[in-house]
Amino acid sequence: MSEKTFDVTFPVEGKFLPWDHSYALFAALSRIQPLVHEDGWDLGVFPINGRRCSRNRTLRLTRQSQLRLRVSARFLPSLMSFPGAVLELDGHQIRLGNPQVRPLLISPRLFSPWVTIKGATESGCFLERVGEELEGRGVVGTYGLVPPRRRASRDGGRGARGPFVRRTRAIKGHDIVGFGLLVEELSGVDSLLLMTQGVGGRRHFGGGLFLPPPAEPR
Repeated sequence: MSEKTFDVTFPVEGKFLPWDHSYALFAALSRIQPLVHEDGWDLGVFPINGRRCSRNRTLRLTRQSQLRLRVSARFLPSLMSFPGAVLELDGHQIRLGNPQVRPLLISPRLFSPWVTIKGATESGCFLERVGEELEGRGVVGTYGLVPPRRRASRDGGRGARGPFVRRTRAIKGHDIVGFGLLVEELSGVDSLLLMTQGVGGRRHFGGGLFLPPPAEPR
């Protein structure tokens, strides 16, 4: 972790977005800044937040809606092409405002709403693979799946009823399965490492990106 990682947040102006917009969002960002495809970036792209509209499977954007990107310090200058940019996501347009650069907020509890590991589509196999990844990184903590809230989630995925948060996101015509994951009892070093490296894959589409949870991370 010799190089610092930051979160860059852009206010978002617009009306609506599809619930499941992660693939369209990364594609739109790539059209503005083609460098985001380079492997060295390891760019993390969080889904844009908003109010979920059940009738037409859209998100209604609010004053609190924002785009959050997780990126290494050396790539920050390359993000300066984004302020003021208009993105089109599956027929919906949004405009990005001026960014704020924020350090990662260390917390002993971290939550990711969508962690996806290739071949791990059932809870038992998934947790086993999570344990292997954490051990391989030297991260010490307790971890587990997250029960769903009574109301539908707002992270842009398509949920399924069950004892745990399990949802899919459509990427290149394929439904990719992921689980909500809570990791606790982390040291400061391990918290920073987990936020920097994540768990699993699909970081470009929001996979395995962690933040300190709200009061009830479900």
